[in-house]
Amino acid sequence: MKNFHYQPAKHNDFWLPTALYRRIVYTVRDYDRLKTCHEELLCESAPPPDGLPKAGKAGDPTFYIAYRREKLAEKLNAVDGAIQKIPVEYRRAVLAHVKYDQPYPQTADRSTWHRWQARFLYAVAENLGEV
Repeated sequence: MKNFHYQPAKHNDFWLPTALYRRIVYTVRDYDRLKTCHEELLCESAPPPDGLPKAGKAGDPTFYIAYRREKLAEKLNAVDGAIQKIPVEYRRAVLAHVKYDQPYPQTADRSTWHRWQARFLYAVAENLGEV
Protein backbone atom coordinates (compact mmCIF):
# COMPACT_ATOMS: atom_id res chain seq x y z
CA MET A 1 0.00 0.00 0.00
CA LYS A 2 1.23 3.45 -0.85
CA ASN A 3 1.90 6.07 1.77
CA PHE A 4 -1.42 7.92 1.65
CA HIS A 5 -0.50 9.77 4.82
CA TYR A 6 1.76 12.13 2.94
CA GLN A 7 0.52 15.65 2.46
CA PRO A 8 2.69 18.51 1.25
CA ALA A 9 3.42 21.01 4.00
CA LYS A 10 4.80 23.80 1.81
CA HIS A 11 2.46 25.89 -0.32
CA ASN A 12 -0.53 23.91 0.95
CA ASP A 13 -3.41 26.08 2.10
CA PHE A 14 -5.35 22.93 3.02
CA TRP A 15 -2.78 21.37 5.33
CA LEU A 16 -4.12 19.41 8.30
CA PRO A 17 -2.25 18.22 11.40
CA THR A 18 -1.06 14.65 10.91
CA ALA A 19 -3.37 12.98 13.44
CA LEU A 20 -6.41 14.84 12.09
CA TYR A 21 -5.40 14.11 8.48
CA ARG A 22 -5.20 10.38 9.19
CA ARG A 23 -8.51 10.40 11.07
CA ILE A 24 -10.22 12.14 8.15
CA VAL A 25 -8.70 9.69 5.64
CA TYR A 26 -9.97 6.75 7.68
CA THR A 27 -13.41 8.34 7.99
CA VAL A 28 -13.59 8.52 4.19
CA ARG A 29 -12.26 4.95 3.88
CA ASP A 30 -14.95 3.79 6.32
CA TYR A 31 -17.74 5.46 4.31
CA ASP A 32 -19.24 2.24 2.91
CA ARG A 33 -19.47 0.58 6.33
CA LEU A 34 -20.92 3.73 7.88
CA LYS A 35 -23.59 3.86 5.18
CA THR A 36 -24.49 0.20 5.74
CA CYS A 37 -24.75 0.69 9.51
CA HIS A 38 -26.85 3.82 9.01
CA GLU A 39 -29.32 1.89 6.84
CA GLU A 40 -29.39 -1.14 9.16
CA LEU A 41 -30.31 1.03 12.13
CA LEU A 42 -33.65 1.75 10.43
CA CYS A 43 -34.63 -1.88 10.96
CA GLU A 44 -33.28 -2.15 14.48
CA SER A 45 -35.73 -1.90 17.34
CA ALA A 46 -35.59 -2.09 21.10
CA PRO A 47 -35.52 -5.64 22.47
CA PRO A 48 -38.83 -6.81 23.93
CA PRO A 49 -38.99 -6.97 27.72
CA ASP A 50 -38.17 -10.41 29.09
CA GLY A 51 -40.27 -10.06 32.24
CA LEU A 52 -37.37 -9.94 34.64
CA PRO A 53 -36.89 -6.80 36.72
CA LYS A 54 -33.82 -4.76 35.81
CA ALA A 55 -32.85 -7.25 33.11
CA GLY A 56 -32.96 -4.81 30.19
CA LYS A 57 -30.58 -2.04 29.23
CA ALA A 58 -30.90 1.13 31.23
CA GLY A 59 -32.18 4.18 29.46
CA ASP A 60 -34.19 4.70 26.32
CA PRO A 61 -33.19 2.22 23.58
CA THR A 62 -35.14 4.10 20.90
CA PHE A 63 -33.27 7.29 21.72
CA TYR A 64 -29.96 5.40 21.63
CA ILE A 65 -30.72 4.05 18.14
CA ALA A 66 -31.73 7.54 16.93
CA TYR A 67 -28.58 9.03 18.48
CA ARG A 68 -26.30 6.46 16.79
CA ARG A 69 -28.05 7.04 13.48
CA GLU A 70 -27.59 10.81 13.79
CA LYS A 71 -23.85 10.45 14.53
CA LEU A 72 -23.43 8.24 11.47
CA ALA A 73 -25.43 10.70 9.35
CA GLU A 74 -23.08 13.53 10.40
CA LYS A 75 -20.07 11.65 9.04
CA LEU A 76 -21.86 10.59 5.85
CA ASN A 77 -23.07 14.14 5.20
CA ALA A 78 -19.57 15.51 5.82
CA VAL A 79 -18.10 13.28 3.10
CA ASP A 80 -21.03 13.81 0.72
CA GLY A 81 -20.88 17.57 1.14
CA ALA A 82 -17.12 17.70 0.69
CA ILE A 83 -17.14 15.73 -2.56
CA GLN A 84 -19.67 18.21 -3.97
CA LYS A 85 -17.04 20.95 -3.60
CA ILE A 86 -14.72 19.12 -6.01
CA PRO A 87 -15.19 19.61 -9.78
CA VAL A 88 -17.17 16.78 -11.36
CA GLU A 89 -14.29 15.56 -13.52
CA TYR A 90 -12.12 14.89 -10.43
CA ARG A 91 -14.68 13.49 -7.97
CA ARG A 92 -14.65 9.82 -8.85
CA ALA A 93 -10.87 9.51 -9.04
CA VAL A 94 -10.22 11.47 -5.83
CA LEU A 95 -12.77 9.41 -3.91
CA ALA A 96 -11.45 6.12 -5.32
CA HIS A 97 -7.89 7.11 -4.45
CA VAL A 98 -8.70 8.00 -0.86
CA LYS A 99 -11.14 5.13 -0.23
CA TYR A 100 -9.49 2.28 -2.13
CA ASP A 101 -5.94 3.54 -2.79
CA GLN A 102 -6.49 3.34 -6.55
CA PRO A 103 -3.94 5.18 -8.69
CA TYR A 104 -4.97 8.44 -10.28
CA PRO A 105 -5.68 8.39 -14.02
CA GLN A 106 -3.22 10.07 -16.37
CA THR A 107 -5.76 12.71 -17.41
CA ALA A 108 -4.18 15.40 -15.21
CA ASP A 109 -0.87 16.10 -13.55
CA ARG A 110 -0.15 14.44 -10.22
CA SER A 111 0.01 17.82 -8.47
CA THR A 112 -3.51 18.58 -9.68
CA TRP A 113 -4.82 15.35 -8.18
CA HIS A 114 -3.03 15.99 -4.88
CA ARG A 115 -4.39 19.53 -4.73
CA TRP A 116 -8.00 18.33 -5.18
CA GLN A 117 -7.46 15.53 -2.69
CA ALA A 118 -6.17 18.02 -0.12
CA ARG A 119 -9.17 20.29 -0.71
CA PHE A 120 -11.55 17.33 -0.39
CA LEU A 121 -10.05 16.10 2.89
CA TYR A 122 -9.94 19.63 4.29
CA ALA A 123 -13.63 20.09 3.39
CA VAL A 124 -14.50 16.83 5.20
CA ALA A 125 -12.65 18.11 8.28
CA GLU A 126 -14.50 21.45 8.03
CA ASN A 127 -17.86 19.69 7.70
CA LEU A 128 -17.10 17.64 10.80
CA GLY A 129 -16.17 20.80 12.71
CA GLU A 130 -12.55 19.74 13.15
CA VAL A 131 -10.99 22.90 11.63
